[in-house]
Amino acid sequence: MKHKYLDQSLDYVKKTYQKDGYEDIILNRTDKIICFGEVSKDKDAELHVVIGNFSTIGFPDKPTLRLSTLLSHLDLENAYADVGGKKEYYDSIINEVLEFSTPTNLTFPVHNHGKRHWVRLTTFCVDPKQRLQSFHFTIVTDFIKYDEQLYRKSHRDSLTDLFNKYTLDYHYGLRYNFEGFHVMYFFFILKYICCLIKIV
Repeated sequence: MKHKYLDQSLDYVKKTYQKDGYEDIILNRTDKIICFGEVSKDKDAELHVVIGNFSTIGFPDKPTLRLSTLLSHLDLENAYADVGGKKEYYDSIINEVLEFSTPTNLTFPVHNHGKRHWVRLTTFCVDPKQRLQSFHFTIVTDFIKYDEQLYRKSHRDSLTDLFNKYTLDYHYGLRYNFEGFHVMYFFFILKYICCLIKIV
């Protein structure tokens, strides 16, 4: 379906600014990758690039990239995985990416060739019968670097570098997801207090 204002806008840009609407406005972002793929829990999607280039996050400049290849480069050495737990962080990213029934909007780091790239991924269903999904990757490294530093500072004690009250609150907030979590939580508090006593 063609957008009703597309031709009018492209003509206006051409006449007023002497710019090509496709090349200079729609396709000009170097921090964005748009692709599509057929997604299911038991099948690895092949992402077909429409706009952008996966070389911007360290992968070969090819027309396709397997979703499993991208996810195998998830960087678990970050403040969010540190607080939430690496396995839990990894599982939450994978589950959300492979969840076809609802749109996805999440941010995660990819580590490739010694460099970390923070990527914001939004997905939406194109065709539910064929499980065809659209993937929009935006590179947000410059924005997230500072947010990650703040997150780390807010969840660790500045003197001891131990997890603080906010980390305890985060994990206690998960208590209804796991049976027997209350008991584990109190053991965790006792262990934390013992560590503090040893340091002091």
